[in-house]
Amino acid sequence: ESILFQHRAKDILEYTANLAKDQGGEPLPRLLVIVDDFYETLHHPGGLKSTLHAVSRKGRSLGIHLLLSSQIIDEAQLADVIPMLSYGVSLKVPSAHRSRTVLGTDAAAALPLGKGDALMRHHDDDGNLQVTLMRVLQLENSFDRERAALESRIIAAYESHLR
Repeated sequence: ESILFQHRAKDILEYTANLAKDQGGEPLPRLLVIVDDFYETLHHPGGLKSTLHAVSRKGRSLGIHLLLSSQIIDEAQLADVIPMLSYGVSLKVPSAHRSRTVLGTDAAAALPLGKGDALMRHHDDDGNLQVTLMRVLQLENSFDRERAALESRIIAAYESHLR
């Protein structure tokens, strides 16, 4: 936050745009924080509940992104975190309530069991809520493209470092 303040930038996007205009400074990294089975983390004594809440409120503007996964979703525990999350992904769930907690719709309760289908909650370019069906094949193709793109960026960065 202090770096953004020093460069009079409201968030990492504005800071990066200012760098492009040659206002000096170093690029800021983006950070992906993955919390597996976060339900247990929230209920563990001395857990990270307040930290997760703080990161969900401020993280995106600082380039910090949360990936939370759990088999159990407690809406009461996450009421102030869920609206801050850009995406929600759900496999089949046993109840419409759990589906609504993650997606805002009952649809995940109606998914077929064991097919690997998932629903993803996101917003379109106009800010409208969208729920998209994702099939296993779509995910595999997407991961292959992402992996290839990441490998290309790593190789390019390594080659430029050698120069």
